[in-house]
Amino acid sequence: MKFIITESQLEKRILDYILSYPEFNNLEEFDCSTMDWGEGVWVEEICFMENNWDDPIISYFPYPSNKKEYEDNEVFLQELDYLPALKLNDETSSTLSKLFGDRWKKPFQEWFESKFGYKVKSFFD
Repeated sequence: MKFIITESQLEKRILDYILSYPEFNNLEEFDCSTMDWGEGVWVEEICFMENNWDDPIISYFPYPSNKKEYEDNEVFLQELDYLPALKLNDETSSTLSKLFGDRWKKPFQEWFESKFGYKVKSFFD
């Protein structure tokens, strides 16, 4: 017997999974200050974790407020194309990818934007 699942049904299943994932129900937002991207480039990072002594489950990198400071840095300017961006910890990203391939990213992005109010352009692996 074959089952045909439409894209919207799959996205609903993915969203159901995200909503049932225990770690996502208790996330708190913390300012992780800045992250070193090398070559003296520091960018803002907002971490989402269950409490402030855990490793972040989700890291959010907004479009930088300090862009002018790094206009001559090619590494930084290339990364700007991807911001604002999300990075999930390796375990969470791996689990979602094993279950859903890359199809989890769009529903996750929509859930994240709705829950926290931050726009997302891409994901960092």
